[in-house]
Amino acid sequence: MATAKKARASKPKQAAGGVQVVSFSDASSAKRSARAAGGARKRRRQSRQQAVEEAQEFRAALRDVKKLGATQFEGYARKVYETAKFEAMGERPQRREKVPYRILLGKRKKLKKRLERKKAEEER
Repeated sequence: MATAKKARASKPKQAAGGVQVVSFSDASSAKRSARAAGGARKRRRQSRQQAVEEAQEFRAALRDVKKLGATQFEGYARKVYETAKFEAMGERPQRREKVPYRILLGKRKKLKKRLERKKAEEER
């Protein structure tokens, strides 16, 4: 298999006097067009790499902002954040705490009252 490109002949043209004229394209021009296409591929590859790098930088900045904001978490929010952080590192998800049904009903009732009070304060 030869990798070199051959010159291509165009359709023969009839010239005056019944002579056929055959013109060949320059083989070096084919090489130039192939090089130009390779340059375009290289530019596209570089632009893709640049886009990937920008996305990674953005994710890193977002992670830093989340980490900074997490320092202000308290109570349940801090626990949720830390659990998600450990799971992201590959730790198994923790089991939920078992609570007797009667106690669960009491917690839900208190939560409902607390939310109603909060909603009433916001309306004022």
